Amino acid sequence: MNTIHNTNLSNAFKWLAISAAAASLVACGGGGSDSSISVTGTAATGAALSGANVTATCASGTGSATSGTDGTYNVSITNGKAPCVLVATKGATVLRSIAPAAGVANITPLTDMLVEYVATRAGTTPDNLLSNNNGKAIIGDTTALNQAQTGLVTLIKTNFNITISTTNFLTATITTPQGGTQSAGDKDLDVLKAAAVITSEGKPQTTVITAVKTEAQKTTPYVATTGASS
Repeated sequence: MNTIHNTNLSNAFKWLAISAAAASLVACGGGGSDSSISVTGTAATGAALSGANVTATCASGTGSATSGTDGTYNVSITNGKAPCVLVATKGATVLRSIAPAAGVANITPLTDMLVEYVATRAGTTPDNLLSNNNGKAIIGDTTALNQAQTGLVTLIKTNFNITISTTNFLTATITTPQGGTQSAGDKDLDVLKAAAVITSEGKPQTTVITAVKTEAQKTTPYVATTGASS
């Protein structure tokens, strides 16, 4: 009787151990199931950047997609973790953007300027934003990104006498003429192109990028807090 009783207890403990391990695996996202994040938005230069290759390189994971005829895109990053750096490429036009989290992130000449601004403030380069502690932290800091957008809007007003109507141009709704009614954000891009702030290809002029970097250097350097690199 003792042998049977001990055997039953042993089997019970084995099943408890297996159940606990399975529960732990599910809690940690194991078991072979993939999680993903999505970044969506519009790639535009004043006209929709249709058929562009859009790539997302994130703190964890990468993804790519092709923008539609209206410039909209949706990138899914399997096992992804924000923040992310985005690049839209079509021919000679290459524009960058950033996504502090899953959700909306447009890719325009203004967001390209934003990338230069935050990289300069973080003391790094656009190519090294995610590998640099300060760069990675500032992309994920929505307060810092909002301040950077405000700084760029002020710079454009001061240097070129152009008023940008969408101060949060990173996430504002952009509807290009190809997509129906043109939004204020898309009209802003047309004005910038007409004033030669951006080229006919939709890229910021070299002199504009220089002005953006100079402006960013006037602000307090961004230093990541402890643990920001995790």
